[in-house]
Amino acid sequence: MIRKRLQEFLQLTADINFDAALTTDQHGVKHFADEELERKDYNWKLCFRSGKETVTAARAYAEQWLKELK
Repeated sequence: MIRKRLQEFLQLTADINFDAALTTDQHGVKHFADEELERKDYNWKLCFRSGKETVTAARAYAEQWLKELK
């Protein structure tokens, strides 16, 4: 189960564009300018909001953990 979740995380975060353009609506809520990114699921958006540095570190840890599980 751990291996599966780590692989899912790596797959989910493989294509995050941390430079993606955001827009702000009339209520101050930020949305992606690209509709395809706006349709991404909650977990993907959570990783985006966490930032590049955090996700990069988490990905490195997940990759190392997967190597140790083999």
